[in-house]
Amino acid sequence: MLSLPVVLLSGDWAIVVFVCVFSYALVRYVRSPWRKVPPGPRGLPFLGNIRELSNTRWLTSPESKAAYGDIMHLRIPGQSVVFLNSQKVAADRFDRRAAIYSDRPHLILVSEMYTGGMELSLAPYGDRWRRMRRAAHEGLNIFAVKQYQPVQSKEAVILALDILVDSTNWAVHLRRHAASLIMSVLYDKPTTERADDESVVKINEHVMRLVVVTLPGSNWVQIFPWMKHIPSRFAKWKRTALTWFSHDSDVFQGLMDNVRSKLAVGIESASLGATLIAYQERIGLSDLEIAWLASQMFIAGAETTSSSLEYRDRAPVFSDLPALPYHKGLRLELEVAE
Repeated sequence: MLSLPVVLLSGDWAIVVFVCVFSYALVRYVRSPWRKVPPGPRGLPFLGNIRELSNTRWLTSPESKAAYGDIMHLRIPGQSVVFLNSQKVAADRFDRRAAIYSDRPHLILVSEMYTGGMELSLAPYGDRWRRMRRAAHEGLNIFAVKQYQPVQSKEAVILALDILVDSTNWAVHLRRHAASLIMSVLYDKPTTERADDESVVKINEHVMRLVVVTLPGSNWVQIFPWMKHIPSRFAKWKRTALTWFSHDSDVFQGLMDNVRSKLAVGIESASLGATLIAYQERIGLSDLEIAWLASQMFIAGAETTSSSLEYRDRAPVFSDLPALPYHKGLRLELEVAE
């Protein structure tokens, strides 16, 4: 049987190449997840929605919700952002469907380098995240926190005395109170004598560094992920991130070492740090992981506590309980436990 050679002319080659490229582009388009993103403003070429993201008043305005609905999509170089414009939609995604929406955006510089994957609020959903979250829940559930009531009462009295002595620095007293209360709960280390405790200052500096490098467009590696493979000796930004990770790890581990020292000489410590040390082997957390986890509890609690207190126009009383949003659920949980 004769086999005749097939000769394609230059025009035929052009047609074949066009068909291949067109087919590839069509398949990519059909399968692209970008076709399924929620509606949002068109944005600028390459820069995306930088203008919209910088206009916080527009983001939260009725106009943006009317134009794009309860779920709005915006993009910036290297990152996609979805805004939820109603409490109902947020509760549906993050409460009822938490198994689907529990992950975090992957911020290369912050998640991998500045925090080494140890920051619970930035860590991707996975085995480490589950172990750290479980440890935090066991150490701070509604039954475990009862052991902290004496220190809460003590700090409340100290705050009242501070305000009586100097009522002009309301915000300063509240911030010192919040920091001292949470340092006591976490490390059995009150800061009642100093408003600028060294440990608190270092943790707050850590937070500010993360805020700066998390801002959209603040680093090139988020836009060009391949840059993370550049050796540290050729990338100053990478050396800086890894240096701060080492520095912050030493700070957090130093705080946990103080708790271990007390336990080693038989001093009982009613603190989350002591609880994490007791749970460490059972839950499977390393020394570094529990050190970072404890620091996250300070970051999550200190600023929110003082800010909430600053918005009050009077001291809270127990008759306020029925007006608290989570009081009904807490009461039900307690009744079930009893």
